[in-house]
Amino acid sequence: MRMNQDEIRFDFHGLGLAIKQAREERGWTQAYVAELVGKTDRTIMNIENKGQNFKITDNIVYTEAAAYPFQKENTELAQAVNNTLQTMRQSGELKQLSEQWFGMDATVSPE
Repeated sequence: MRMNQDEIRFDFHGLGLAIKQAREERGWTQAYVAELVGKTDRTIMNIENKGQNFKITDNIVYTEAAAYPFQKENTELAQAVNNTLQTMRQSGELKQLSEQWFGMDATVSPE
């Protein structure tokens, strides 16, 4: 998924905690995350602890493909999900939902 829209500011402490948890689960340091996003490790610490100064801009910071795990023997469920996603993509519903929630079409690869 990629994020790309006009600047919007956030101020959510819970979001900062979620970022911290995701960073720690990956074994990343604040310095490493800071380098990825072009900020200082002090800024990352402030975001994690206070949840302040978030913004989404026209700059794509990173893209990430999504994967959904299923039990290996449950091929019927995996196929049903794949079929549903394909139907939603073909009908334009997936694009519409993406634009509604992310303010952009996240169903296409970044340029």
